[in-house]
Amino acid sequence: MSVGWWQYKDDDGEWASHSSADAKKLEDALKDGETDLKCKLSGRSYMICFTAMTQKNTISGTKRKIRRLKSKSVSKWLYQDDDGTSWLALGSTECNALSCAADSGLDRIKLIVNGNEYSFDFNKMTQMNTKSKTIRKITRKTGGSTFMVWEWKGDHGGWIQYNPSHCKQIEKAYQADEIKTKIQVDTGKRTTVYTIHFGLMEQRNKDTDQKRAIRRTGKLKTKPTPIDDDDSEDDTPPPKKKHKTGHSDDDTD
Repeated sequence: MSVGWWQYKDDDGEWASHSSADAKKLEDALKDGETDLKCKLSGRSYMICFTAMTQKNTISGTKRKIRRLKSKSVSKWLYQDDDGTSWLALGSTECNALSCAADSGLDRIKLIVNGNEYSFDFNKMTQMNTKSKTIRKITRKTGGSTFMVWEWKGDHGGWIQYNPSHCKQIEKAYQADEIKTKIQVDTGKRTTVYTIHFGLMEQRNKDTDQKRAIRRTGKLKTKPTPIDDDDSEDDTPPPKKKHKTGHSDDDTD
């Protein structure tokens, strides 16, 4: 069974995380096959309904929605130190929460770490102390190696993953604090050069000058879509159509 992390909807309608101890109570009960659970969360008595995915305060009667974020496994997460030269490991609780949040498709999650609240952004792959506003890079380590996913925005607004070799190349340049880097894509029919601009977070096709948004994320996909997939990323303008008058269309990409 997958690992899970639990959240509830607060008074502002935002999803907030249960404490690690409370989340464990809910996770254990679910795995034991319970449909309802009466327990104490943060010192208050609640009735949990796993069918309706709600929690109800048995004293006030206040009912809130709950949800379970899940992941197939817990990855190791690290953050960059103040000097930007070393990576330090986050605790097992934070690694569990981040793995579940990222693999459930969340863009960000707030967690309490050592008494401080942090906002983790999976698109920018950063953590920010919500009080001091200090921002540090984070990374996700899986299978014994660190592998960050980079994606580009397709024509229909969806995010599409670069192939693994391009992800590694882009990540290497990003970690070296380069402003730009170039990747070369060979589809077999042609070779195209793309400029990756980290300041603007965009890629530019050298031949067509078409620009697309890019992002860095810790969300892992089982089947990455390569940038050199002709059906996904073809920035070559279509051939102009000839009309009977001999004129051609002026429309370009």
